[in-house]
Amino acid sequence: MFSVPGKDRIVVEPDARNTKALPRLATCFELGPVIQLAEKEAQLAFLTRERFDRAAPLRSR
Repeated sequence: MFSVPGKDRIVVEPDARNTKALPRLATCFELGPVIQLAEKEAQLAFLTRERFDRAAPLRSR
C-alpha cells in the first residue's frame, strides 16, 4: 500500500469487540479512539509510513 506516492497513513476500523484482531493490530498499528459507526462500534488504528519502515527488519525474519 505504501508504494503509492503521497499515501502516508493507513487507517483501519475493526469492530471494537474483535478480541483476536485488536491485539494483532497493536503490534504494528497505533490504536486510536473507539468510534460509533452506523453498523458497529469501531476501534480506529493507524499505520504510518514511518512506522511501517521502522518495522521492515522485523518483517524479514
